[in-house]
Amino acid sequence: MKNNKQLILIPIALFLSTLACNLQLARDSAGATDVGPAIQETRPMQDVPDAVPSQPTVSPPTEPHPEDTPTPTNTPTVTPTDTPSIPIVTVTENTNCRSGPGTVYDLVYIFMIGDEAEIVGRSSVANYVIIKVPDSSGRTCWLWTQYAVIKGDTNALPESTPPPTPTPAATATPVFNFDFSFDEIDLCGPSEVVFFGVTNTGELDIESHHTTAKNLDTLEVKTRQADVFAAGVGCTPWPMTTIHPGEKYYVYIGFTPPIGGHTISVTLKTCAQDGLGEPCLTKTKTINIPSPSDMNLKENFKPVDTAEILDLVSELPLTTWSYKDRETDSRHIGPMAQEFNPLFDVGEYEDHISAIDSSGVALAAIQELNRIADGQAAQIAQLKQQNEALYAQNEALNSRLQTLEANNETQPSPVMAYLLPTLVLICVGILAVVKKKPNGKPRSG
Repeated sequence: MKNNKQLILIPIALFLSTLACNLQLARDSAGATDVGPAIQETRPMQDVPDAVPSQPTVSPPTEPHPEDTPTPTNTPTVTPTDTPSIPIVTVTENTNCRSGPGTVYDLVYIFMIGDEAEIVGRSSVANYVIIKVPDSSGRTCWLWTQYAVIKGDTNALPESTPPPTPTPAATATPVFNFDFSFDEIDLCGPSEVVFFGVTNTGELDIESHHTTAKNLDTLEVKTRQADVFAAGVGCTPWPMTTIHPGEKYYVYIGFTPPIGGHTISVTLKTCAQDGLGEPCLTKTKTINIPSPSDMNLKENFKPVDTAEILDLVSELPLTTWSYKDRETDSRHIGPMAQEFNPLFDVGEYEDHISAIDSSGVALAAIQELNRIADGQAAQIAQLKQQNEALYAQNEALNSRLQTLEANNETQPSPVMAYLLPTLVLICVGILAVVKKKPNGKPRSG
């Protein structure tokens, strides 16, 4: 009876041992799931060796009784996978492929999980291969193999060294620029002050300036340097410390009057820092200063005798000349102030000719010449009208004479009309006398 119980326990023990082995294999298989991050560039570029999985140890089962040994089942045969002749890489995570081995290189292509590509070269930098971009463009890029599986032999492929790293784009330097022009002229005390509008056309503030201006007619030179600008024009301008981009304020400089009609060369240097601190920019312009001519600034109006002005102009000496102590030998034409001002009784200074006075004299002379020209034009028109009337009368006389001549050619003369009958009568009378002689006979011939 005891032997029968032992025979029953042996198959049960064998069944439980087999069941325990199957449960262990199921647990090992369930732990092989691989879950990784989406983008690899946040991970360090290092070589991670492949993990070698451990094999579970199974104790041999207890030797069974021959009659109780189960019939063995057939174990399936594993067919080995063929190694591809062309090396292929398959990414296991989303991975960037660049123009070189590192994030400093330009991005060429993004591989998604499961994408494959042909390997065309080896890299001298570890953990990189050169692959053909799978978009039919013919491009290649460098792929990090930390999250990739390589199939095939890459030893026969050529090895490449990294290309030069891209040159970083230069940081753009802010532009410093300005423009200026003549804006206003005001008589402020003993000086005529010229205002120049300065417009900030750059990207930096304008904080200071240095102005040099030269009157090319009188050779007077004036300079001014300041860390402030005028907010407007006038003899008491409000100061401004900065000209921001797009804004317009003013610089000014005073001259000995009069300067109306004169030519001034202006050199303006502006800077982005106080005290002419860099960056700075210098520009030069030549500006003609207009003469102030507002009616509200004038009084004691008197008419001008343009005929007298024209006569005086004809007496005014004119010469060509050049200024002393000039950088150039340029010549000019015109009168001398010592002759012009007394002749026309104008001007405040003995050695200056105001541009407004010379312009006024020229305008008066032009007006008189225009008046004379208008009178002459009227006389010419009248003479032309008279000449046309005489011409018409002459044409009428010529036509009448031509008519009389034509009539004389077709009709006999009145004298001949009386003379011919008279001659006929005389001839008849003579013949009658000849025929009647005293003896009644004609004279023998």
